[in-house]
Amino acid sequence: MDINNYQLSFSSLGMFRKLFLIACWAIVAILSLGCAVWLFFPNIMGEELGFSISYLLVMTAGAMSYVYWIHSAIAKRKTGQLLALIGIQIIPFLNPITALVFIAVYRLSKQEIELNQQYQLLQKTA
Repeated sequence: MDINNYQLSFSSLGMFRKLFLIACWAIVAILSLGCAVWLFFPNIMGEELGFSISYLLVMTAGAMSYVYWIHSAIAKRKTGQLLALIGIQIIPFLNPITALVFIAVYRLSKQEIELNQQYQLLQKTA
């Protein structure tokens, strides 16, 4: 990677963060596919949904929005949003493992931002 062309974007993420984002999107894709099958081919599922179709659509849209938020926070290194995601994982979701993943991502993002700022400062002084 050329340091002169270094940008804080998805392509400059490490393998760990890319795999995490790919896993998040894959899970949402599976949920969306299940939602589509249940909506358009209910006889395949063999059971009634048990609740309104609008709930299913809202839950799917909410999951997509949440993963988009995760993606933009990680790819753009938004440390404030990463802290909010850590809080959400701890308090309402009671998910300490994913909170630890977000803490690791937060620390890496913070280091990258500081290094990028130092590099930009060196560029201005040179």
